[in-house]
Amino acid sequence: MRIKMIVTDLDGTFLYSDETLPQESIDIINRCREKGVLFVVATSRSIASAKDITDVLKPDAIITSGGAKAICGDKVIYDAVFSVEDSEAIIKKCISDRKIEYIRVTGAQYDLTNNPAVGSSEMEYGHYKKTDFQVIPKQRISKITICSSNIEHINEMFEEDEQCCVIASYSGENFHKLSHSKATKEDALAEVAKYFGVRFKDILSFGDDTSDVNMLRLSEIGVAVDNAKQHVKDVADCICDSNDKRGVINYLVDNFEYLFDEVVS
Repeated sequence: MRIKMIVTDLDGTFLYSDETLPQESIDIINRCREKGVLFVVATSRSIASAKDITDVLKPDAIITSGGAKAICGDKVIYDAVFSVEDSEAIIKKCISDRKIEYIRVTGAQYDLTNNPAVGSSEMEYGHYKKTDFQVIPKQRISKITICSSNIEHINEMFEEDEQCCVIASYSGENFHKLSHSKATKEDALAEVAKYFGVRFKDILSFGDDTSDVNMLRLSEIGVAVDNAKQHVKDVADCICDSNDKRGVINYLVDNFEYLFDEVVS
């Protein structure tokens, strides 16, 4: 089989567990692109938190925030973020609920948190800035990560809002993502494929977590890394080595020899 597009998740899939990326992996991806294969990153990270990686990889398109937005250079290909009004209402609802410990808000121009462990209001927490949300920026948000031990309560909070979608435990057993119902990797990938004129039968994708499941199903070949959650492995067409054993790269080298002038070990 000849492929026209490679799509991969980052954390737990393409990156090592320490979030590093070896130069040899970058070289292999570049070799594929030299042969005309498009390279797409599909991550739950925001644009800001993925920037260090995407600046190095320079993918043809980036699907961010779990599918809330897809961009190619400066062009927005797909946009499934909340309106300014809905963004403000959702934040207010979350910060007023006592069963929610804190939230992390991902926006187009800001990433904010009211995590009490962060410290002063001026302190940076990774790429998030601490705030008490007394003043809520009037901007659209891509997603909210909610820290709570009660996922049932969160689902009840938003069950009447058809725009909202809660995915449980995507980054830890007490962390839950609230995003637009159309903010999925598979919806974003469908638009990316359409933009580049690529059919699903020509797409190879890699993933490890719940948000990757339908993306793997959509692709002609959906590959789960060996460290993926079991329900992801169950829907995948095949399993490759774990992220820490360079699974994505090994799979490409072992199965698509035509992309390389010589096999890279």
